[in-house]
Amino acid sequence: MSIYENIRFPLRMRNVPKADQDALVRKAAAMVELGNLPERKPKALSGGQRQLQTTTIYVTHDKVEATTLADRIVVMNGGRIQQIGTPPMNLIQGRVENGAFVAPSIELPLSAAALAKKLPAEVILGVRPEDADVASGDAAQIKTTLFAVEPMGDHTLITTRIGTDFFTAKVDRDFRQDIDSPIAIRVRPDRVHLFVAITGERLQRGA
Repeated sequence: MSIYENIRFPLRMRNVPKADQDALVRKAAAMVELGNLPERKPKALSGGQRQLQTTTIYVTHDKVEATTLADRIVVMNGGRIQQIGTPPMNLIQGRVENGAFVAPSIELPLSAAALAKKLPAEVILGVRPEDADVASGDAAQIKTTLFAVEPMGDHTLITTRIGTDFFTAKVDRDFRQDIDSPIAIRVRPDRVHLFVAITGERLQRGA
């Protein structure tokens, strides 16, 4: 792909209106001094221009943007590193009701080990993308809509919305589905992590 299409790709994946894509691509190209070279292929860049592939730190509050652009992601809170990974653990704020974690679009029965502890009403559920998959029927604990699909070569990352949070799952490389269409996701209860919502203290570590 050309430099233009490389920059445009994550915008297409996020369903950014076509009318806005061109201006955003050219703005990004100008920021890294490639504004006059958008139609060239990466191999046509000079050695100095190719050095843009060296380590770059980019700060964003947008999880989808982070997973689209980054090779490695660091999650920080209050100036402290909480997670390092690609992609990072999903963190969903909710509550414990009748032996299950409950939040918008999700009802996940908790394991016996988790329920054996004294759990606060407000908790944060942590799920790694590799511990979630597309499901159907009663096997699914999350029922929502598809927000983004990111082919990664040997696998595909899909992103959905749970309330105001995003949830990413690592699925089969051949997964295809229309953006904004309904989707159901299954999570392994024995693999989830639980944290106290107020303090961030870990209550349960997944297997």
